[in-house]
Amino acid sequence: MRKLIRRSLFLVNALTSLALLLSYLAAYIDPNDFLLPAFFGLGFVHLLIVNTVFFLAWLFVKPKYAIMSFIIVILCSSRLENHFSWSEPTLS
Repeated sequence: MRKLIRRSLFLVNALTSLALLLSYLAAYIDPNDFLLPAFFGLGFVHLLIVNTVFFLAWLFVKPKYAIMSFIIVILCSSRLENHFSWSEPTLS
């Protein structure tokens, strides 16, 4: 039973990783050429959070499964500055 649950969770993790990659590519693919990544691009931050949670969970349960999520999160983290401001506020 545990093996089935782990495999099911890994499948869900793989699908969310694929969705995160599609959302990452949304910035580079013109929606007029291929529309699908544009829809996934709307959920980029949410998918990144889900993959980060999967990474942390797999790190404690089955560390070798965490590698996929880690690579995907690191690859996609370069787009974070498009969604969040990391600069300090300036005082006038």
